[in-house]
Amino acid sequence: MLTSSHARSESLNDGLVQQVYRRIVTDIREGHLAPGQQILEKDLARSVGVSRTPVREALRMVTVEGLAVETPEGVMVTQLTLRDVQDLMHTTQALDGLAARLAAEKCTEEQIQELERLAALLDTAADENDVAGWVEADRGMHQLIQHVADNCSLGKFTAQLDALLGRVRPLAIRQPGRLHQSKREHWRVVEAIKSRDGDMAERAMREHIISTERVITEILENFVVPFKGPNF
Repeated sequence: MLTSSHARSESLNDGLVQQVYRRIVTDIREGHLAPGQQILEKDLARSVGVSRTPVREALRMVTVEGLAVETPEGVMVTQLTLRDVQDLMHTTQALDGLAARLAAEKCTEEQIQELERLAALLDTAADENDVAGWVEADRGMHQLIQHVADNCSLGKFTAQLDALLGRVRPLAIRQPGRLHQSKREHWRVVEAIKSRDGDMAERAMREHIISTERVITEILENFVVPFKGPNF
């Protein structure tokens, strides 16, 4: 039986592991850790301010989730292929579509108003070609839909996909005209949720993800793979 001091120690260690894990996931999603880059235990421990023990456990977690791979040289950030991206986007279709359906069934009036506020921010960002503002509002909208969906398993799997796809998603919004096309897609999702129409919300979200995948695939095929090779 654990003593109270042992329990506190385990709880503290779990918290440190989660802190390091979130840092790794964020750094992978935002490109601070590049594909194929080695994740060094000592550097990560120093930057987060923890010992190597929680770092090792966090590295084990991201490896299990496919965000990193173990090699003879150490733990490396996972590299993707075009097929990987397409497979991940297909999975995202299903998960984000389900989240939109659930959100349509559960959303409160206050949450609908927040979705509309975020959609209006997307409008402004598109009109001003504000990529950073777009990314922030877009992430906020998708996170809110996941929150409203209120499904822990769905949220966990979606977060893993988001970390893996984070490095390629920004490619889509840099294509001329894509911001305006995407803002219309987002509004269709919001209107469907507001109408409490689960079928329509899921369909609108799936169509948005399909549209995004189409743009990303085109850019990867024509610009990324020819210069960086099949792994990126």
